[in-house]
Amino acid sequence: MARFHDEVRPILEGDGTAGDRLERAVTAHLRIAADEPDELTLLQVEVKALAPARRARIVAERDAYEHAWRAFIRDGMRDGSFRCEDERTAGFMILAACNWFSQWYHPTGPLGVDDFAARFTALFLDALRAEPAPDMTPAHASYRRALP
Repeated sequence: MARFHDEVRPILEGDGTAGDRLERAVTAHLRIAADEPDELTLLQVEVKALAPARRARIVAERDAYEHAWRAFIRDGMRDGSFRCEDERTAGFMILAACNWFSQWYHPTGPLGVDDFAARFTALFLDALRAEPAPDMTPAHASYRRALP
């Protein structure tokens, strides 16, 4: 988690447009994921198997990192760069895609890390800037949570 805090958080909390910071943060995150896939596997899959004290430390670091992403998204919502109803869900979307990248990315594949970062960023920006669908009022959206 140290590299995420050292390399990505300053981007999220730094200067620049929301879109620019998103691109730089996603690129940095994916580079770390490609460099350290075992650490991400530990964070996603094996964290429950750790000793309680170590698990608590890692979960606290992970939660702080997730919070930095949510704060970044909330700032983008506040300044009008992003249109989404909830920064928590948007943060989960971004981090789920970026974290799982380490499970399927192969460095000898046809696309490099930066190629994927550009594509991920384009998708995330499209999602975050999208106008809400007319039929997705808060009352209408709540039924989706009840579906199996």
